[in-house]
Amino acid sequence: MNSDVHADPNTVAIEPTAEPKKIWAIMAGVFTAPLKAFEAFNVKPKIIIPLIVILILSGTTAVLMAPYQGRAQVDMMSKSKTIPPQYMEEMRNRAENVDLVQSFFTGMIPI
Repeated sequence: MNSDVHADPNTVAIEPTAEPKKIWAIMAGVFTAPLKAFEAFNVKPKIIIPLIVILILSGTTAVLMAPYQGRAQVDMMSKSKTIPPQYMEEMRNRAENVDLVQSFFTGMIPI
């Protein structure tokens, strides 16, 4: 069937644009050329890959920062005069023995 016969004369044919960029190129482009990256993302949006990457980066950052945060917290609490010594010792032990799996997954919760 010929589509030209029944075409509305007021409609404008839209030419297909170039093939959408790969998601990794778009994610890298967010830092180098944000406007183009978001235009490319608008052509064929995919959210699952960027979401997974963000979750992994967030969890990894939490694992890397957990020992430093624990030590900083213990240092801050050691200045308190109201915390009993046995509790301070328990907090020091927890800060030194960080559960990395727990840190990884709790780092992803805010996302």
